[in-house]
Amino acid sequence: HYTRISPLGDNPSNMVLCCVGDADPRAVAEMAERILPSEAAAAPERDYGSRESLLPTENRIRKAMAVSAPQFFLGAKLPGGAGREALRLQLLGELSLEYLTGPASSLYTDLYSKGLLGRDFGSEIDSAAETMTLLAAGESKDPEAVMAALQEKVNLIARRGVDAAAFERCRRARYGTELGGLDRFASYARALVRGAFSGWQPADVFSLLQTFTPEDAAGFICENLTGQRLAMSVTAPSE
Repeated sequence: HYTRISPLGDNPSNMVLCCVGDADPRAVAEMAERILPSEAAAAPERDYGSRESLLPTENRIRKAMAVSAPQFFLGAKLPGGAGREALRLQLLGELSLEYLTGPASSLYTDLYSKGLLGRDFGSEIDSAAETMTLLAAGESKDPEAVMAALQEKVNLIARRGVDAAAFERCRRARYGTELGGLDRFASYARALVRGAFSGWQPADVFSLLQTFTPEDAAGFICENLTGQRLAMSVTAPSE
């Protein structure tokens, strides 16, 4: 299956053709040559502007809206970058978040037992245009208590480090998830395209996952989840 694109706006220097499955590479290449213009325009120059400070403009934002319970977002800007190093930072960040706030973490289970977090809570690392952002969100009757518990856990990790066995479980689980992703053609195709534009190969994920240590996770958590780096946005019920 392919979609024909008008050559008037095409720029092969800024395009990636990805094909996953039992296909003849020559036939795919010949199809592309028929559809796309023969000459590539100059590659566009990307200007993402100057680097911003990693500190948030405001640490707390609160707004009243028609919601039944407070909703909160936690966020922190990460160094970002390009190429394999950016992929490494994203993977390390996702592993560290899973260890710190994942469903099996001591922090999450404690806050869940106290009714401060629910099953809707989740976290991720978002990346775009050589920037990277750490995000966590959910519903809580007391978002400030969640923030305080998070900071207490970060301070504990700063003193004692992360639990090596728990981190290893997170690392192995992620490795298994990535292996399972090889069976999903659409997901692998998206990874190929992202890697082509970002300067890494999907297979790099496996070699990078093997290098991460508990000390790497502790360093990431203590550097990026301190109180001054975190911002929290709360949407509270209107009175």
